[in-house]
Amino acid sequence: NDSYIVVGKNSFETDAIPPNEETTAEFILKPQASTLDLHFEIIYDDAEDSMKMMHFEDSLVLSESYQEFRYIPNPYSTGTPTHDSKMFYGRESDMAYLQDNLTRDAKTVIVLYGQRRTGKTTLLLQLIATSAFGEDIPVLIDMQRVSYNINIHNFLYRVASYIAQAMKKKHIPICQPELRDFDADPTHAFDLFLDNVEEQLKGRKLILLIDEFEVLEEEVLKGKLESEIFEYLRNILQHRQNINFLFSGTHKITKYTKWYRSIFFNIARHHRLSRLTPKGAEALIRQPVISYLEYEPLTVKKIRQLTDDQPYLIHLMCRAIVDYCNDKRKTYVTLNDVNTVLHEVMQTGQFHLDWLLDQVSPEERVALSVLAEGGKEEGRWLTLDEIEEIYRQRRLVFKREYLLAALKALIEADIIESESRDSGDSAFESTKYRIPVGLTRGWLLRERPLELVRREMSD
Repeated sequence: NDSYIVVGKNSFETDAIPPNEETTAEFILKPQASTLDLHFEIIYDDAEDSMKMMHFEDSLVLSESYQEFRYIPNPYSTGTPTHDSKMFYGRESDMAYLQDNLTRDAKTVIVLYGQRRTGKTTLLLQLIATSAFGEDIPVLIDMQRVSYNINIHNFLYRVASYIAQAMKKKHIPICQPELRDFDADPTHAFDLFLDNVEEQLKGRKLILLIDEFEVLEEEVLKGKLESEIFEYLRNILQHRQNINFLFSGTHKITKYTKWYRSIFFNIARHHRLSRLTPKGAEALIRQPVISYLEYEPLTVKKIRQLTDDQPYLIHLMCRAIVDYCNDKRKTYVTLNDVNTVLHEVMQTGQFHLDWLLDQVSPEERVALSVLAEGGKEEGRWLTLDEIEEIYRQRRLVFKREYLLAALKALIEADIIESESRDSGDSAFESTKYRIPVGLTRGWLLRERPLELVRREMSD
């Protein structure tokens, strides 16, 4: 065609596309004119026949962007919680749920859990920054900070200090705790402190937001704290009627170890934090730079497919895009720009992806690589039969019960997702699985291909 040159591949092959689903084909064109006459030849099989052919034609009209370039202050961060409400989107229902439950008169304990870097800390910061709690007193306790050089004395003292600071911000008189008060009998000193706090609440609620809670178990395993700390926490949860609690952590916090079970059994409500809403994800992509950059609509769609609307990954992608546009003095973002920055994004996200793999068992890693190979870049859904067929083709030893357990664990860890359709089939036959995050799929295909994983398992 005289109006353009196809750069790279001019064909695209896909597996069967199920009803009501779609797949995306990308072609890179070098324009030779302002109007591109596109011609597609589509060859497919259906229920009637195989190798059927149809032709599709369309025109692509190019227009120039006259927006003057201005340097773009990069508002995106890579992993640090944000205090800026202008960078907070797509969590309205989560905010409403936590606000409603934590401000109730009835005793409330919430377990907020989600994959690493899903925005749990940012959500808690935004809850405190708004007027969500009214006259009640929220206290954010970061267990990563509290755990430094920890023992039972300074742990309870530090928690008491956080509470005292929060109450003073609300102009509520409270005696500032002293570390020496916790030397002889730390739990008794903390009980006396809470007695004093409750006397001053006068109908208000104290809301303790304990972030990175699994750190407490790590400190017990290290021998820094006695395991009885969990029983003591349960006692506070049960008997302090004016104090509501939120414990935040990764999905491991829902794995009922003997200690977690002692705290949460029959007490806590669980709330999972996952991807942003579609509207929130699009807003996080467009709104922070709306005065500087215009996004081609398909570009936004691709970013959402690559990130599965996960806020950390959107920040990762958009930070690289803004840097690239500043370097090239661009005001309009295209699919090709996204493809150009992908290598840098994969390098920056390497530690996050490595961390994900470190959290799963060897059997689950094999299942992930099988799903990546079968789902390919487009991330198509795979039935259990299709997954098992890949195991057989690759001569990977497996048992269905262990494979199902691995898939279940990966779903609970928010790494893969499943979908069941209403049909007369058995539960196994009607359930499909896939890796929803395009960046994760691409990384697995490049860095953890199934053949490499198979050799590692053989060794």
